[in-house]
Amino acid sequence: MTRWDVVIIGAGPAGLFCAASIAPRQKILVLEKNARPGKKLLISGSGRCNITHDGPVDSFFPHYGGAGRFLNQAMHAFTNQDLARYFAERGLPLADNGKGKLFPRSERARDVLEILLGEVKNNGAVLRQGHGAERIGRD
Repeated sequence: MTRWDVVIIGAGPAGLFCAASIAPRQKILVLEKNARPGKKLLISGSGRCNITHDGPVDSFFPHYGGAGRFLNQAMHAFTNQDLARYFAERGLPLADNGKGKLFPRSERARDVLEILLGEVKNNGAVLRQGHGAERIGRD
């Protein structure tokens, strides 16, 4: 049985980004219960993938109600501008749709998924599709 340093449950955008961002040399496993990762990502924004919003980070918090306070530290540590730069550095610049929403300039959600999957692979993470978590434990 393989022992993993990190197990991520779910290969949606957050799970894939997490797997791509963990320090190298960690043994990382991503479990996805669906046959393919990023299922919801591919249909977001009618297949165009509304990645984030433009504008100052502080303008995001009122939209989250009481959870806004919880998100404050994380959203300042890695801002929407950082996210736009992340994708641009990987060959997928973002564009504002004129209403403050940022989409990939290609307007293809699949391009976002391909970048995330490529970064997961580059980081040495193992993605197991069709495998959901049955229980969680720590030893």
